[in-house]
Parts: sequence; structure tokens; C-alpha cells
Amino acid sequence: MIALIDPRFDRVCEAAQAEFPVAEPLFWTPCQDDCIPDFDYWNPATQSIVYPPRPEPEATVDLVGTTVEEF
Repeated sequence: MIALIDPRFDRVCEAAQAEFPVAEPLFWTPCQDDCIPDFDYWNPATQSIVYPPRPEPEATVDLVGTTVEEF
């Protein structure tokens, strides 16, 4: 995987399998397979992507077959 970086905002704009042409100052750099654009970010001091701890998945409720009285 590769990540599209916008160094003006230290932003990971996109994660992709293959490069496509981009305008400067954007550039591509290797990234982890689980890179999340707009969550992971670029650290200019280390010239690397920072991968913060991932958020916990949100709980879901299956309401199929549930009646109003059960609430």
C-alpha cells in the first residue's frame, strides 16, 4: 500500500494500491495495509506516517424481530 501525503497539513489524503499523478507538494510514500486517511497523519520531523491507536468498533444492535414492547 501507498499513502498520498499533503505536507502542508501533515495529512494522509488517501491510501491506494497504485500511484497516480498528483500535483506538488503532494507525494506518495509506503504505508501499512490498515492505513486510514484523515485518521493517520504525517510526521514531518520523522518523515513517517503516525498510526494512532485504532478506535474501538461501535456496538450495533440487531433490531430485526424486535417489538416495541421489548424496549
